[in-house]
Amino acid sequence: MAGPNPLRPITEKTARKIESALALPAHWLDSIDRVPKIGPVKGTAVGSSDLQAILDAGAKHGVTLNARTLVGVAALIERFSRPEDRADLIEAVIALLAFRLNETSGVTIVQ
Repeated sequence: MAGPNPLRPITEKTARKIESALALPAHWLDSIDRVPKIGPVKGTAVGSSDLQAILDAGAKHGVTLNARTLVGVAALIERFSRPEDRADLIEAVIALLAFRLNETSGVTIVQ
């Protein structure tokens, strides 16, 4: 969490709010298997199927990504996930974009 003590644990109430806002299943954040590994992961380049998964997740959440944002999301996915974890991270990142960003950030929320 942000602020003077960034290592403060997320409370139960906050975790449920985050899950709800991102349309994640209840207690999704509690699963250690779902937490992405922090730091670069070597030898796991993003492929065309990953790019398609990003675009599909965008369509599911009503988000149209421009080329710059698509590349940014792909770079994030490549750097912080293993291939077997990518689907969950893609879903969470796109859900977060749908929740927080607007058209001026390169994301259009489709009404």
